[in-house]
Amino acid sequence: MHHAAGICSQQVEKFVDYLHSFDPVLKPHEVILLAASVFNELPDAFRNDPEMLSTLKAASHRLKTNLRGNATNSN
Repeated sequence: MHHAAGICSQQVEKFVDYLHSFDPVLKPHEVILLAASVFNELPDAFRNDPEMLSTLKAASHRLKTNLRGNATNSN
C-alpha cells in the first residue's frame, strides 16, 4: 500500500506541474487547489463522457490483469 501511495503522490505532483504550466503566475498552493478542483470534477466528467469512461474501465482492467498476472507468475 505504501508503494502505491508513493506512486500516486508522484503522479499528482506531475499533474500539479502540468497545471502550473498553463498559468505559471499561480502560487504553489493555488495550483494545488486547482488540482483539487479538477479531481473533484472528474467523476462527473467520466459520467458525462462515455469515451473517457470506457478508457478508464479499460485501464482498470489492464491494471488488474497485470498486477494479478504478476502475482500469479511470482508464486
